[in-house]
Amino acid sequence: MKNKIFTLSIMMFFTVLVYGQKSIKKQIKINFREEIKCQEYHGKMDASSLNVKSKKLNLSALNHHAKERLDNYEEQVWNADIEGWENSYKSEFTYNEDGKLLENVSKEWDDVFEDWINSTKMEYTYNEKGEIITEINSIWDSTDEEWINNQKFESNYDTNGNRKTYTIYNWNNTLSIWNNNLKEEEKHDEFGNDTLLILMEWEENSNSWVNFFKTEFLIDSNSRKTSSVESLWDKVTNKWENAYKSDYIYDSNGNLLEKTVSEWDSDLILWFFSDKQEYTYNLNQKPEELTESIWNRDLNQWDLSLKSQYKFDSNGNPVEEKYSKWNAITIEWDFSTKYEHLYDLNITKEELLIPSLSDFFPDYRDFIFNKPLEVLSFDYLDSKWKSYNKVNYYYTALDDLSVNHVNSIEIKVFPNPTSGEIYFRFEKEIKEAVFDMFDIKGRKVLSKKIIKDQKMNISDFDTGIYFYNIKLDDKIFSGKIIIE
Repeated sequence: MKNKIFTLSIMMFFTVLVYGQKSIKKQIKINFREEIKCQEYHGKMDASSLNVKSKKLNLSALNHHAKERLDNYEEQVWNADIEGWENSYKSEFTYNEDGKLLENVSKEWDDVFEDWINSTKMEYTYNEKGEIITEINSIWDSTDEEWINNQKFESNYDTNGNRKTYTIYNWNNTLSIWNNNLKEEEKHDEFGNDTLLILMEWEENSNSWVNFFKTEFLIDSNSRKTSSVESLWDKVTNKWENAYKSDYIYDSNGNLLEKTVSEWDSDLILWFFSDKQEYTYNLNQKPEELTESIWNRDLNQWDLSLKSQYKFDSNGNPVEEKYSKWNAITIEWDFSTKYEHLYDLNITKEELLIPSLSDFFPDYRDFIFNKPLEVLSFDYLDSKWKSYNKVNYYYTALDDLSVNHVNSIEIKVFPNPTSGEIYFRFEKEIKEAVFDMFDIKGRKVLSKKIIKDQKMNISDFDTGIYFYNIKLDDKIFSGKIIIE
């Protein structure tokens, strides 16, 4: 019972975290997995999920050569009665002169007024380093036609840009003040990998923060999670009690092959399997299939549950996601939902000013290479795929003066490709900059301070494509480097 309460509490926390994102397509995805949500939701409460807001909204500042800006996307639903598309949901973005997201307004279609009606709003403020420090969520009051405060999110960072705390407040409309709600504290290793996450809830009686949930991570030398243990705070004993454990297995290319979640049985004082995710990849090391299973303790075996299948185009863009449920009666997979993604192959993602990749819908959105245009959603009914929802993205062309590009200072990283050594050259004198290198999965594998004309040896890393950020003053320069 305690673990069920724990799981539901965590689900509520995620609901708070993504409030205002009412995408029909996202909700359908959630509903698809709802049947095993209580069994599989644990093991997902890690820092990669919690950090989505801090990582998400700094991405727009990394696009230094933007030709187009994402202004909004609109969702429509299929009306079988009129055999046509009807407006449903809209998300609009406003940026500052540096290309950072200032405001995200969500709207819903009103059939009576035949117009878009405000729904929710998120406003962002940044520190001098360009890191998000405050996000304020508001709800539209249609009666008084004004925005009403709802929630506030505050972030604090260390000198390396890793978030230390993330605090959530609820608006008290009676007293017109922000009340404490939840707080997350994070610790990281030298490469920025999360090693400890502690979630606390505000207790009114004691007027203090009280421990609620903890996740501890083990990270290997390649910055990969090898295991994590989740604990729940016992207010009676004032001790952490085991709840769930996740173990990860990777292949020689660093791809995640298997994630196994175990549940702690406090009566038997033993870990028991709970659920498992198994991954396969294509020849280009792109995810091809994810199979999810649930442990059957009565039969002492794994029972199949869900399957996700993925396809990518020649540029690596995710173009199709197909989801199936296991039918234990027919002993076969039943198709459930499918999503198809369309891109403009003439424009790359690096030429776009966008709030973040999380505003696009593929599961593997990090692999997006080109300009997203449209998403079509399908249900499998009567042995046919039938479209029920679509999303269209709308952009505005930018001239050279539309955004303050940070490439006004020339930085050269050479040779590229390289066999192991690289040099840095700046057009002006600098005291110091920070060079961060990431693998193709976005994991930070190197972080070093650099100076002008410095030589760096990176021959210890595997051959392949890597990405880098160079932090100089309050600017971030980004690029790609190939190790041969």
